[in-house]
Amino acid sequence: MAISLSRPRTVDLIAWALLALALLFSVYVRVRLREFPLERDEGEFAYAGQLILHGVPPYKLAYNMKLPGTYVAYAALMAIFGQTTPGIHLGLLAVNLATIVLLYRLMREQFDPFSAGMAAVVFSILSISQSVLGMAAHATHFVAFFGLAGCYMLWRHLQSSRLPQAIASGLLFGTAFTMKQQGVFLMVFGAGFLLLLGLRLPSYPRRKLPLALGLYSLAAVLPYALTCLWLWRAGVWPKFWFWTVQYASKYVQNVPLSLASASLYQNGGYIVEPNWPLMLMALAGIVGVVLLRPDPDRPGVRAFAFGFLAFSFLCVCPGFYFRTHYFIAMLPAVAAFAGVGCQLLWEVAGGRFWNRSKTYSPLPYTAEGQGVNEDVMRSRTASGAGSKNRRTARKPSNTQQPAKAPAFNPLPALAAIVLFAGVCYTLYLQSPFLFVLSPLQACRLTYWGNPFLEAPVVAEYLRKHSTPDQTIAVLGSEPEIFFDAHRNSATGYIYTYGLMEPQPLAGKMQDEMIQEIEAAQPEFIVLTNIGFSWLPQNNERRIFDWVGNNLFGNNSRYRQVGIVDILSPSQTDYRWDDAITDYKVPTNRPEFGIFAKLPHLMIFQKKPRS
Repeated sequence: MAISLSRPRTVDLIAWALLALALLFSVYVRVRLREFPLERDEGEFAYAGQLILHGVPPYKLAYNMKLPGTYVAYAALMAIFGQTTPGIHLGLLAVNLATIVLLYRLMREQFDPFSAGMAAVVFSILSISQSVLGMAAHATHFVAFFGLAGCYMLWRHLQSSRLPQAIASGLLFGTAFTMKQQGVFLMVFGAGFLLLLGLRLPSYPRRKLPLALGLYSLAAVLPYALTCLWLWRAGVWPKFWFWTVQYASKYVQNVPLSLASASLYQNGGYIVEPNWPLMLMALAGIVGVVLLRPDPDRPGVRAFAFGFLAFSFLCVCPGFYFRTHYFIAMLPAVAAFAGVGCQLLWEVAGGRFWNRSKTYSPLPYTAEGQGVNEDVMRSRTASGAGSKNRRTARKPSNTQQPAKAPAFNPLPALAAIVLFAGVCYTLYLQSPFLFVLSPLQACRLTYWGNPFLEAPVVAEYLRKHSTPDQTIAVLGSEPEIFFDAHRNSATGYIYTYGLMEPQPLAGKMQDEMIQEIEAAQPEFIVLTNIGFSWLPQNNERRIFDWVGNNLFGNNSRYRQVGIVDILSPSQTDYRWDDAITDYKVPTNRPEFGIFAKLPHLMIFQKKPRS
């Protein structure tokens, strides 16, 4: 729905103001925290994107089960904003702002300006919330953007039946899939609702539906097909297939169905707790849309909205891990219902929630969005007046009754205060993270027990004491070190989670990692004694035996040159070269390692040839 400024209305001004507030809030917080250290998923994406910018295809020097769409997105953003931590987070800001605007436009077309503005505000808060790890540029941010863009083009196609819009929708949903495999559910949503609403909407030409569905389907699979062709031509097809299909199929089987509900309850509750006012708004929107008949001027809205919510939730479900950042993929749908809930509260307060036909339609906009549809307003007014007493309406009145001034209704003002208070209280609950803590403090608060603050310091030492052609190995899952050091990994295993999972490929993967490190003879090896960097869940321990024999044994080809020990949330002990002599782990140090009485990070350098 286009917005006409030639006919200004209070509701439009409010909606524009809400959109501006949402954008300004995101800009302020994300720019303030742009130095927020990279976590390990960001490190993976950034390192892979860095390799792409240097002409190295995915899965050649870095293995992972994710599809490479996010790698390409990172490469594009880093080409614009720079290969730095602030550059990555400024790139995420651009994606976040685009998602907010898309959500606003879709909500204006499907519902009303006030719902659109409030949805933008809610999404801007939820998408940056500490509870969903919103400061990190996870793949789910890109899934949300491309998925929402696909929804917008699909809705436009259903209203206009223009084939280019169906093609664009398929391409966008297909791109969401390449960002992360969970995006496949949005592809299915697009196809299913194109078919469903194409058959149900009276304005949609049936003869066009088979062609539109065929073009949509071809466009949806095109991004993945081009990805496969690219990686096949690059000579990395075997690795790509192993990691994204063979290993990925084992990965999603690790969590039994019996534990799914407990995982959902725990992680979902962690998200709801600091955002419960916004979640109540979303619940109000769900209840309101269920109770009321859909607006006849917008057929298919209710089915579309609930379908988008349901399939967005399916994006969170694969593997039943329900990690908090997975929920980012469904935040646009949640924010959309929250926006509707705010509008419904406003309608209830103004006494406009139920009308004679029980149809929710706050303002009857024209199809083109150029203000209020005056023909519809006149017809509604006439029908409303005549329905009271048609016989009386036909008789002219000889007496002029003085017009009564409308009674003051304080409820709309009270509703506005309640909504404002709900948003402010949500911000208050998260105010230290959003407005007070420095980027380093906010990172430590979010990821306590992980070495994300220490990784850049280690990387700087490695960069200064090695040449660009020398490689390093990290025993653990800290790929951000490769990105920060601008050095290549000696092994494609930039994560060690797969080696530690209870799946049949673990032993083979440990052997392959050992062989690749021994063949590369890296200049440096970083051993991470961090439980979150390994998450050991099986009995395969040959990688740890290899570490003991090759790094600590008498015949080791490496000497220890660095120690990093996390002593408290505000203190880390860094020791390099001669300063590591006779270092003893403090007895009061927090214990989240897997090797007893060893520092949290140990750096080894290859001994010079004698």
